[in-house]
Amino acid sequence: MLKPGYPTSYGSDGTEKSWYQALEDPGFSQMKHLKNLMLTMPYFERVADQSVIVGKNGTKYNRLLATRGNDYIMVYNYHSVPMHIDMTRVSGDKKNVWWMNARTGALSYIGEFDNKITTFNQPRARWMPIDDGVLIIIDSTKDYIAKEQRFISDTSLKGKNRDLNE
Repeated sequence: MLKPGYPTSYGSDGTEKSWYQALEDPGFSQMKHLKNLMLTMPYFERVADQSVIVGKNGTKYNRLLATRGNDYIMVYNYHSVPMHIDMTRVSGDKKNVWWMNARTGALSYIGEFDNKITTFNQPRARWMPIDDGVLIIIDSTKDYIAKEQRFISDTSLKGKNRDLNE
């Protein structure tokens, strides 16, 4: 929270930048997409769970970050590395899977998959040095996200998350 006239030891891009200038950074407007996604699923049952990632996980920017509830998994992928995901960690014989672009919030339905360990390759734009996003896996009997849904907006959350509205 740098304030002009006060000393600082760093800036986000190596320059001094006030907090209100940082509101213009791309990441500021991108966080709303992740917030909307997190609020789409049951909130209070969610736990961090790296065990859904099978095999060796990367380090630094190639590290996958996973969270899950009873019937869903979300895996954040910063650098488009292949993901080996154990879908048996949550309920359901079949799973619906989406990709959400963290930059734009765009959802892409990938398909329905059997309940097993599956490898997913994140779509990547060749012109983007970083194309981060979230792999979303949901028990096919749940309706947190519709297959034809293209975005999760603030307005689509009204009344959706029963945990936070009680």
